[in-house]
Amino acid sequence: MTSAKEFKRPTLLKRRLIRLRQNIPSGGIMAVDKLIGRAAGLNSIPYFLPGEVSSPSYFILGSGRSGNTLLRRLLMESFDTFIPPEMPGLGKCTRRLVQLRYRKWETYCRTFFSSFETSANISVRNSENGIIYNLWAELKLDTRDLIRQSMDIPPQDRSGAALIHLLYQNILSNADFQVTPRTIIGDKTPWNVMYTHQIEAFFPHARFVYIVRHPLAVAYSYVQSLSAVTGNSFEDAARRWARAQTNCLDLARRVGTERLRITQYETLVTSREESHRIGAFLQLPEWEGERVTGPISSADAKLVQHKRINQRVDTSSVDTWRSEITGDMKKRLLKIVEPAMKRLDRELGIDYSENH
Repeated sequence: MTSAKEFKRPTLLKRRLIRLRQNIPSGGIMAVDKLIGRAAGLNSIPYFLPGEVSSPSYFILGSGRSGNTLLRRLLMESFDTFIPPEMPGLGKCTRRLVQLRYRKWETYCRTFFSSFETSANISVRNSENGIIYNLWAELKLDTRDLIRQSMDIPPQDRSGAALIHLLYQNILSNADFQVTPRTIIGDKTPWNVMYTHQIEAFFPHARFVYIVRHPLAVAYSYVQSLSAVTGNSFEDAARRWARAQTNCLDLARRVGTERLRITQYETLVTSREESHRIGAFLQLPEWEGERVTGPISSADAKLVQHKRINQRVDTSSVDTWRSEITGDMKKRLLKIVEPAMKRLDRELGIDYSENH
């Protein structure tokens, strides 16, 4: 196991690089990674195998601060499903699987699991209560054991999806959570919205839930909860929202309504039935008996941005931004998000304009 790194606020240069990365479409990154992989060899490891059972079987997507974590809690309370805490480094690790699919299986496995540990083994201090959160410690994983298990996969069953499946199965087995033989694994990491093409490659049969929230509400929530940690500005948050919508709208065009359901944050927090409709769409079995709800959000609750996750759903969060974002700031943010807002209205009928 590598030593944990302490999370530090990104420098101005790094924030600009992140902004640049967010502006690159997922499909463009996928194309470059394929070229990198092709240059490494001739025989490729498949993304997935026909008939392969893989996890996660569904993904909750959308810009951060749009209700991903809330929906995680609601689904896990009512259905026989398990969704791990968000794993920001997973998207980057799937890129490595694309880049290295022409290498030897051992190299493929070692790089994937070592990269995941590096991305997860970061200690983040909660500025409000001093609690230090480390995702790697929370997941209780062992890289050497994961590599050993991956080497035991028969050659005819080896694929990129098999490695990701192995990772999630280990996370589930280590979790303090009630499971049954029917338990279905999902994922709700907001950063995955930047890697939709990669997810499609490894999970061609996965279902998706796309959560949409008013862009200025998202920007306000970002700055209120994360600005002190990440240095993100209102403009940074607006750009990230716009890129997330573009990627999700493109995904919706590709996979269609049979595999993707759209919901709005504003509906999710005002209608308890919405999460049940989503669970039915994802074909999740209902939980039988009494669920012990304590551990469901214990990991996420350690992060400052999720401090209210175990509280009653707060409908006031829908319109709080309106009294805080006004005047020139409002005009600047609307200019950034306007193209994505128009696509939402044109393609999905979701109108966040002021005259709606």
